[in-house]
Amino acid sequence: MTALLAAGLVGGLGLAAFSQQTPEGGSEHHGRGHRPDLTATAAQLGVSEADLKAALGLPAERPERPDLATAAAQLGVSETDLREAMVSAREAVREQRQAAGAEGDPQRGGRGDALASVATQLGVSEVDLQTALGLPAERPERPDLATAAAQLGISETELQEALRNNMPPSPEPGQQPAQ
Repeated sequence: MTALLAAGLVGGLGLAAFSQQTPEGGSEHHGRGHRPDLTATAAQLGVSEADLKAALGLPAERPERPDLATAAAQLGVSETDLREAMVSAREAVREQRQAAGAEGDPQRGGRGDALASVATQLGVSEVDLQTALGLPAERPERPDLATAAAQLGISETELQEALRNNMPPSPEPGQQPAQ
C-alpha cells in the first residue's frame, strides 16, 4: 500500500499524467496506473524503446520509488505521519477532482496539489518535501508528440494511436489500477 501511495505521488513524473491532443483537437487524459506500454508501442511503431523514450523526453530508466523512512527522517517527522499525510492528500485531491469534474489545475497537476497538501499537513515546506522524496523542483514538461513523431520519422497521429492502443484497460470502479 505504501509503495503504491509513493508511486502515486511520484507517478506525476513522465507519463503518469500523460495527456495528448486527439486528432479532433480535444484532450485525452490518462490518470495514474494508465501508462502506455512503451515496449509494445515501440514494437508497433517499428522503433526501439530507447528511441521512443528519447523522443518523448523520458528518462531511460523509471525513477526509483522514494524511501519513505529516509524522507521522513530528513523532514523530522515520523514515517507513519508521512504515510498518513500522503493518503489524506491523495484522497483530498481525488475528491476535489470528482467534485470539479476536472483533472485539477493543469499548471500544477494532481501531484502538485497533493504535495502542497502533504507539506502543509506535516508543517514542512513543499520544496523540502520534494527534496526528501527525490522529486525535481519543476514538474517535467509533457511530451511534445509532434516533435517526438518527427524524431521517430512517423506522423503524430501514428504515435497517438500507438500510445492509445497500448494503454492498459481502465480499472472497474472501486478497484486499484494496475501498477
